[in-house]
Amino acid sequence: MPEQLAKTVKIGVDSREATSRIPEMLRRYPDVEIDYGQMESGDFLVAPGHIVERKADSDFVASLLDGRLFPQLALMKAEHQDVILLIEGSIHSHRSMISDEALHGAMSYLTVLAKVPLIYSRDAADTAALIYRFALHLQHGLGYEIPLRTQKPKGSLSTWQQYVVEGLPGVGPGRAQGLIKHFGGVKGLFSASEASISAAPGIGPKTAAKIFEITQS
Repeated sequence: MPEQLAKTVKIGVDSREATSRIPEMLRRYPDVEIDYGQMESGDFLVAPGHIVERKADSDFVASLLDGRLFPQLALMKAEHQDVILLIEGSIHSHRSMISDEALHGAMSYLTVLAKVPLIYSRDAADTAALIYRFALHLQHGLGYEIPLRTQKPKGSLSTWQQYVVEGLPGVGPGRAQGLIKHFGGVKGLFSASEASISAAPGIGPKTAAKIFEITQS
């Protein structure tokens, strides 16, 4: 879905990235404003507190072998709220430089323990597109709302009633049908007291309290 270009997307770029192809590609987006600076860590500041470290596939593997990667990430995590590690290319094409066990161990540590997302891009153009999207979403959101329930029923009134009631917390198809039957429809359920809901077959006190909170708010 296309975005409106009314708002500027600001991206901080480490001065050491100035000669790379990425800033040039980012400038092709008409809403992008690039701010160069000497960063203590990371390459692209896509929003306050959100940093992207870009590594070519060969550099990622080399940084594991020479021990640079983990101190770099520790510094970024100390300075920024969120760190994204963007790997450009295919690290598996360099597997002769490092064992699969070491590579998988590092990837597992980064993702599971260090909580650093690993994002892969095909090339420099793909990298620029991802960095732009990170910045756009962090600074201005999606630009549209994602529907919580995408598949809507086609059918009778009873089908629609079940669909509505199934949207309540702790209510599946069986409970929905039971509640509709017990209260004689959606209107009866939505106007019922918490005690009345709790007295319905298959509904416990906690579920009743949640349903009542939703229907009366």
